[in-house]
Amino acid sequence: MLLVASLCFACAKQPDVQRANVLVICIDVLRPDHVGAYGYPRGTTPALDALARSGVVFESAYSASSWTKPFVPSHFTGRFPHQHGVYLGLRNQGDRQVSDILSADEQTVAELFKDAGYRTVAVVANPTIGADLGFSQGFNRYIEPDDESARSVADSFLGWLDGSDRREPFFSYLHFNDVHLPYDPPEPYRPASIAGASEADFSGAAWRVLKRGVRAGTTPLSQTDRQKMVDLYDGEIRYTDAQIGRLLSALNERGVLDPTLIVVVSDHGEEFLERGGIDHGTSLYDELTRAVLIFRFPGSTHPGVRIAEPASLVDLLPTLAEYFALKSSAHVSGRSLLASIAGKPGPAGRSIYSEGIHPQGDQQSLRVGEWKYIVSVPMEENRSTGSPDLQRELKEGVRLKVEGMSGGQGCFVAEKVEIRKDDPYQREKIAGAIEKIGPEDAVLGVLGVLGVLGVLGYRVRLDRGCEIEDHRGKGIDLQTLEVGDFVNVYGHARSPTDFQASELKLRDPAASRKYEVEGRIAGPVRQADRELVFALAERQVCVGPKTKLTLAQAETTTVAGTSTVDPWLNGTDGRAQRKEELYHLPKDPGERENLATARVDKLEEMRSHLAALRAKSHDEPAPTRDLAEPDLQKLRALGYAE
Repeated sequence: MLLVASLCFACAKQPDVQRANVLVICIDVLRPDHVGAYGYPRGTTPALDALARSGVVFESAYSASSWTKPFVPSHFTGRFPHQHGVYLGLRNQGDRQVSDILSADEQTVAELFKDAGYRTVAVVANPTIGADLGFSQGFNRYIEPDDESARSVADSFLGWLDGSDRREPFFSYLHFNDVHLPYDPPEPYRPASIAGASEADFSGAAWRVLKRGVRAGTTPLSQTDRQKMVDLYDGEIRYTDAQIGRLLSALNERGVLDPTLIVVVSDHGEEFLERGGIDHGTSLYDELTRAVLIFRFPGSTHPGVRIAEPASLVDLLPTLAEYFALKSSAHVSGRSLLASIAGKPGPAGRSIYSEGIHPQGDQQSLRVGEWKYIVSVPMEENRSTGSPDLQRELKEGVRLKVEGMSGGQGCFVAEKVEIRKDDPYQREKIAGAIEKIGPEDAVLGVLGVLGVLGVLGYRVRLDRGCEIEDHRGKGIDLQTLEVGDFVNVYGHARSPTDFQASELKLRDPAASRKYEVEGRIAGPVRQADRELVFALAERQVCVGPKTKLTLAQAETTTVAGTSTVDPWLNGTDGRAQRKEELYHLPKDPGERENLATARVDKLEEMRSHLAALRAKSHDEPAPTRDLAEPDLQKLRALGYAE
């Protein structure tokens, strides 16, 4: 088998033989255990399964991280996040909103092919990896369709192909995002069985709110809710697979399919309450880091090959570089998989490494043989003696402005708390995007009632004396308002879901779009786990230990802010608060029984493996870029920004 494979690879490199095209398909958030080729029985992926039967399936492939932003540059460069430095998406930096960008000094797989004379194109449906964030380097075209559906991704690529010069081969990257939350598969892929089964909304634009509520314990999900979530997720997979099948058929009709090397990957997995949460980007357990990796070689060589040996998705660049005889950077951390595909075992004891900066801390994981090691460092906390005590400052009757996110079921999760001077009108205030406009029941049209809006989960009633103004203070009509407008609403909350408005103002488009609730703390402040909980504008507000507090004197003091510096840049030695986990995977594939205390010998061995891996690489912080309003609009549409 090795001889045949080597001959095939050699043939692909001969100058008198037409060079193969390359099509890399990335399906965001796709778990391997929901793919038929990996044993899933629900028939979600007939197109991918057929592709797998004619190619090579890596049964144990792993991402370099557990969410898209750090994964894609690792996938593109063959380097880990701490090497290219791209960890973080949208965040505030002073009065600016910035995001990490991929440095122009990094060499991408697209640049390798472009330099070799290939036409290069990407079609990307996830705004966290937009062209303006450095991900377009090496691509002749970087298409970000306005309609980010799988059909649009496929059609955009076919449109490019039909309009391009076919005398040279192409390298293409397609990033499908439909499987990502919110789960809203189109007909006929939306399962009928979910109707009435659960009230949990996994299809709405406020999926991040749902996620926060689930993780905070304020929005519990039942097994019925979980099944609804899985059914919708599978519906999105079926839809995406159907569009990929349509794309492959179109390539076959054009005579392009057979001479094309196709690679299918997923960037990471998804959590379905395995650790009590949903979504991804929060840990490095297998449900989030295990990924799809399928190769279909030109002419369908190596059909039906399945490889159990672990692989990393940073291996893509060196694998393609060897297959096409391209010279890549000496700083690549991945290794070529061609020897494994040819039947030659890889080096014994290979380490599979992942990392991430998560809300609860920074993590690294290492898999060596049957063992997996995870080490976590909590975010740095500011414990200076000048910091005020939350529980002392927050008490009944204190007037607050709270920035954060609605957690559902009458809850608001605080990210920043500001103690305010008393409002002369003693009004309450909410700020958020208009979710609905118009009558929901017979209230609209009753004497004295002008209209009903949905804002921040409240049903806002505007009476006929309500002042409605634009951001310059000019009076406007109710009919001027549109769904999506960000507004400040002043008045009085009658319940966690009803707000009587006396004044409404459009927020300046250039101003912050942070959700806000303002008013007096009603009732006692109680301790719940590590959070303080109290009522504000009839909402239950949860204030965590890392919430930023601004005092009435306008002196900002961080009670427990988060560090913006990667703590791994200076190593982990001496960090007393680090948490270590050790799992024996054959007996504990769910990573539940932490053996760090029981197997100190193995723990020391894994520490040594990690230290050796880190010693061979150096760390680079990523540059950042200010995000313009069009970028923010794309991120808001998918719930990545408020």
